[in-house]
Amino acid sequence: MASQENKALKKGSCHCPSQKKHNFARCLKKRLITRAEREIFQFNQDKINLKNFWKRKTLSITMMAFSSILFTLGVAFFLGFAKTVPTGLSAIPALITIIVNSRYNVDISWSFAVIYFAINLPLLIFTLVKVSNKSFSYLTFFWLFFQIIWNQVFSLDSPIRDFFVKNILIEEIKDSWTLFYYTIIGGILSGWSIGIAWKFGGSGGGTDFITYFIALKYRKPIEKIMFSISIFFGLFSLVLLYFFQPAQVNDQLFGQKFFALFLYLIVSSTIVGRIYPKYGKLLLQIYTNEPEKIIKHFKSIKYWHSYNIWEGISGYTSQKQWRVETIIFTIEKKAILEEVAKSKVNFWYSATRILQTTDRFDTTKIN
Repeated sequence: MASQENKALKKGSCHCPSQKKHNFARCLKKRLITRAEREIFQFNQDKINLKNFWKRKTLSITMMAFSSILFTLGVAFFLGFAKTVPTGLSAIPALITIIVNSRYNVDISWSFAVIYFAINLPLLIFTLVKVSNKSFSYLTFFWLFFQIIWNQVFSLDSPIRDFFVKNILIEEIKDSWTLFYYTIIGGILSGWSIGIAWKFGGSGGGTDFITYFIALKYRKPIEKIMFSISIFFGLFSLVLLYFFQPAQVNDQLFGQKFFALFLYLIVSSTIVGRIYPKYGKLLLQIYTNEPEKIIKHFKSIKYWHSYNIWEGISGYTSQKQWRVETIIFTIEKKAILEEVAKSKVNFWYSATRILQTTDRFDTTKIN
């Protein structure tokens, strides 16, 4: 039985049944999704270098700009306005701006992104030298660069900043409800930002570099590693403010700011895990009457995961049917289905999320 998705995979473009019923918006959306999926993961692609980076990662660079504006809105704007305890490596520029503003009554929030970029520069160079995946370093650089631009927009007087101040911000923080309101919004925007940056091959810098190396070595979910590292920096910031600027934490070590810290990290890390489950796994079941062609193609591309072949009787047609089963990483699904379509067989498939399995997987392709 031929699958519509199977045919679409072969075409790789328009899903409209005919040109008369051509839907420009739907086709454009599909092409953007396909382009995004191929930039996120593509089987057997050439290594990224400065020469082919601009062409191969055009959409990813655009998403770094979008991601950085979400981060600036969430962290530098909402959390900054609420004076929520900063976390991660961004805690350093955040603490500097808070302390300078409190002691000298000078607003240097415009310098947040510049200081953050300066701190990240040695980490960026180290990663570029040590990690074979150069695309990660290139995209992270763009993310940091775009963040400097957006930080100026939302820190200095501008029509965009005035719009947010007048239409979204509450005039002043009067109670815990207002603090948690800003914290939740900041956490959502930050989670979207970091998740999108990771999904398209970059990061937001800072502790994301540490997360990257730990995730590569131990294959742990990125959101859990981020939470653990960020909570350390968050508690460090809380203690530092308590002793040097107690008014910033309402003279309480375990007060509202403490709970807001945990709320922010829970919200942001949960969203990151939803957007980018890098080591999330699926059971992919491919049903076909010609399994030998699929197996032949798998062998020709040196398919990197184990698979099983099951023979059965179709309850609908009462004919023999075969099922090829393989456990894959979630982000590999699109690319693997495209490879199955290249075997030129009729098939349909199902994909089921795997909650737990042994950690014996080849991560070469996704890393």
